[in-house]
Amino acid sequence: MKKFFIKWVLIGLFLRLVLMPFTAHSDMTALDLGAWVISQKGEFLTFYDYLTKLEGNNLLVSLYGVGLFNYPPLAYLTPAFFMFILSPFYDFSVNFVFVTGMDKIFQTFELFKTIFLLKLPYLLFDFLLAFLLFKIFKEKGKTAFKIWMLNPLTLYATFAMGQFDIIPTLLVVAALFFAFQKRSFWAVAMLGLGGAFKMFPLLFLPFFALVLGKGFWRKWWLFMVGLLPYLIIIAPFFIFSPMYRQAAFLTSQTEKMLYLKLPLSGAEYLSPFLIGYFILLFLAASSRGQKDILWRLSFVLMILFFSVTHFHPQWFLWITPFLIWDWLVYGPSHRPFLIAFLGCWLILTFFFEPSLHIGLFAPVAPNLLKLGGLTELVGRFYDPFFLKSVVRSFFAGVGLFLSFQLLSRKAKGV
Repeated sequence: MKKFFIKWVLIGLFLRLVLMPFTAHSDMTALDLGAWVISQKGEFLTFYDYLTKLEGNNLLVSLYGVGLFNYPPLAYLTPAFFMFILSPFYDFSVNFVFVTGMDKIFQTFELFKTIFLLKLPYLLFDFLLAFLLFKIFKEKGKTAFKIWMLNPLTLYATFAMGQFDIIPTLLVVAALFFAFQKRSFWAVAMLGLGGAFKMFPLLFLPFFALVLGKGFWRKWWLFMVGLLPYLIIIAPFFIFSPMYRQAAFLTSQTEKMLYLKLPLSGAEYLSPFLIGYFILLFLAASSRGQKDILWRLSFVLMILFFSVTHFHPQWFLWITPFLIWDWLVYGPSHRPFLIAFLGCWLILTFFFEPSLHIGLFAPVAPNLLKLGGLTELVGRFYDPFFLKSVVRSFFAGVGLFLSFQLLSRKAKGV
């Protein structure tokens, strides 16, 4: 066992270390700036309002406006903690250039060091997730661990783009781990904590409360316990920070799954996402405490979300643990569908602008940002939006079929 872990940790570490210094996306700058304001300026409760206090002609304000920080508090407080720990290794004059225009320092050691330091803490959360999968799957744990070490989604979203989605994804998996350990309060608390990074873990909370709770009041109590960490963390910012209430509390990103609408009249509509969500809630309520249904309901919820949402490519990391789960539990009968999901994601990713795929390597090859994506290439011959719509429709069709398979089959444990 020791040899196994040493071998696969080293393989996974090598793949991540190769990407970390040489790839970056501009979204990293907002997280970097937020972490700097907190760790170096000491603005723990006021960082959301930092840009509003600067002069209107300040370079940061002219570049980003005043509503740059639009994630929940832990999305900035956590990297700020690690920036404080690693501050002796930072050159904050370079950091400022990185935030205001990293293209000025492309192909320099200073940029490579900066983006490496910003991504370094993600290794901790990434490997914790791998070990959790190992613990959950027991006899199949080695396979789960190996798949995660080679997982292209975490390499892309976490160590190429530099996004923090790995942390709330870890907390969702931790919630499932505690649910299977019959530690219900810890399970729902993980979801509330995850919501303080990004809102999507809160979508799972009602399902966990309905499945894990016995009796109405127990279910209600679990729901409130799960919501409590989120409420405690956001409360000081909600009370004292106007910009948090304006830019982060109900950011437009949280409503993307509601964009798809079926009109009933000029003003009223049906929401496919909400219809599916309510159906899943009814299934959870009638599950009679079958914990196995939790991962299946959670997977179907993610399928529903991605089927009706114009999602950002890095968000697909959220569904990745469930793809691995299904791969190991249902085996060959489901694997063509899971490969289809990954294929659709890959095609759609290359339809985005170059900065979200080949342009991630701009720190070492700046000209890659000038290359067009599939949208530009296909647009010379055909309507690219029609093709994207076909791919998204295929994804939704596969998702609907797989969801039926998951919810109609007899429960099958890990």
